[in-house]
Parts: sequence; structure tokens; C-alpha cells
Amino acid sequence: MPNKKGYNKKKRNHLAKAHKSSDIPQTAKPVTQSIKEEPPTNKSAVPFHKTWKVIGRIAIIATIAAVGIQIYESYFKSDRKKFEEENIIPGEIKSPKVSQSQFLKEPPNFYYDLKNYKLPPVKGIYIKNLSKTFLLSFQMGGTTVICPTIDLLQGINILYSISNGCTNAVLGLVAKDDRLYVSAKFIDFQTEDEIGEMAFNHWKLYKHTFLDYRYADDRFEVKDKRGNIVFSIKFTESKPYPFVTITGYFVDPNSVFILNDQKNPFTAKTVDSLHRIKKDTSWVVPCISKINPYWKRNAEIEMMKIKSVF
Repeated sequence: MPNKKGYNKKKRNHLAKAHKSSDIPQTAKPVTQSIKEEPPTNKSAVPFHKTWKVIGRIAIIATIAAVGIQIYESYFKSDRKKFEEENIIPGEIKSPKVSQSQFLKEPPNFYYDLKNYKLPPVKGIYIKNLSKTFLLSFQMGGTTVICPTIDLLQGINILYSISNGCTNAVLGLVAKDDRLYVSAKFIDFQTEDEIGEMAFNHWKLYKHTFLDYRYADDRFEVKDKRGNIVFSIKFTESKPYPFVTITGYFVDPNSVFILNDQKNPFTAKTVDSLHRIKKDTSWVVPCISKINPYWKRNAEIEMMKIKSVF
């Protein structure tokens, strides 16, 4: 019979080992799994190349719209609107654009011999504070020319800005000591003879049997013996801006250029031998070509519109 004590002892040792082995944690073999990492997604984001496509389409549509508006306005815009856009500076007060001046080829000469000088005096047109004025406005033949006073101090040919090659005549204007002086040759359009020449502050030629000369401190005019006004100039003190009005006719070998008192600068006239000085507007400055056999008659029609400043 087996030893009971020995048997029990072996049993206790076996149970003790079993208990110790159960206290040791069993580590399982790690399971590896490859997981594909994906970038974070933003459903509201638009791809870069698609954004530029959208911008390009918007730019094309805007360009087509702008071209369409320009084409529409070029066909349906009124003559008055076109005139204002080309001759008016945007702003609170509408004023014509400053003209490009053509300076006189020779400097103004105010010297003359007072001995035995019996011709009528030429004092110039008085304009208060002219030397301190920045710009001066000129109304001529239905249009307006704005000239910087600094140009007038040097002397300019005022016809250059509006004649568009119609005449070679020179109408010189010079500012000096708050007065505006004129240099011009006066020609009778019927005989085409020179009847007078004014050189700023004096007469160089004065045929009193062929012209009449009237003057005041703010104006003067020259008439031929048929009563046509060859030249007139007048200063008007108005607010907010004063202005100078010039009318008359200028004869050269090929044409007669006329500045009359045309009241409506937007009404075109269809008279033979007349052409528009500014073809893109509807106002007309008469340029009478001598090619037409009736040029004298046409010139007289336009001269009749010139009114005396007295």
C-alpha cells in the first residue's frame, strides 16, 4: 500500500506548481495588420485646377460683355453724349478739356516807335487777375477751348486747336500785365487784300478806308466796309469761370475759315463746300473751300451769323 503521506506531498507540490503557472499572464502572439493611411478629406474644398477654370470662364464672359456694351454705345449713343465724353472732363463741374497749344514761332514784340504814330491805340483786353489765373476759356465758333495761362504768357496760335488744317492763318494771343493781346492779319474776303495787321499792342498796317475799328477796355472789333465783322474779341466776367469770345473770318489762298455765333453746336448743316472740322461730332465750324465757284456766297451766309460785340 502506498505511502499516503508521500502521495499527499506529491499532490500538494503539483497543485502549487499549477497555481504558480496560472498567475503568470499568457502573452499572445501579436497579430499584425496593414492599414492604409488616407489623407483627411474636406468635401467643401475645390480642386486647384477647377478653380482656375471657373475664373477663366468668368473673365471671358466679362470681356464679351464689355465689348458688347462698347459696340452698343457706339451705334446708339447720342451725338450730344459723344461730344460731352470727348470734350468734357468728368467731375462736379463740366469743363472742356485743356487744348494742346501751338506756340508762336517768334517771341512777341511789344516795341514800336511812338514818334508820329497816329494810328488808333491798341491796349489789349483787360482781364482782372489774368496773371494769377490758371486756365482761361475761349468760346469760338460753337466750341470751347481751355488754355493754360502759362502758355498765353509765351504766346500761342489759338486757331491751331480747332482749325484741323482748314487754314494757315495765325491768330496769336499773348497775356501780359493782366491784358490779353492779339496778333493777326485782317484780309477782305471779297478782294482778298490785306486791310490791316495788328501786332499785340500796336497796328503794323491800318487801311482806314477799308476797315472800321471800335474798341473798349474789355473788347474790340474790326469790320470791313461792307459791314462784315472781320474779327472781334470780348471778355465776359462770369461765375464760376470767366471766358473770352472770339469771332471773325480768316482768309488764306485755299479757304475761308469762319468763327460765327453758332448757338447750337450740335446741329449739323448740309451746305455745299462745308465740311465738319470734327467728323466724330455733330457741330460744324464752317471751312469754305475756294474750289467751289460759289465760295464767296457761302462765306457771306456764314458771316451774317457773326454779331457785333458793341
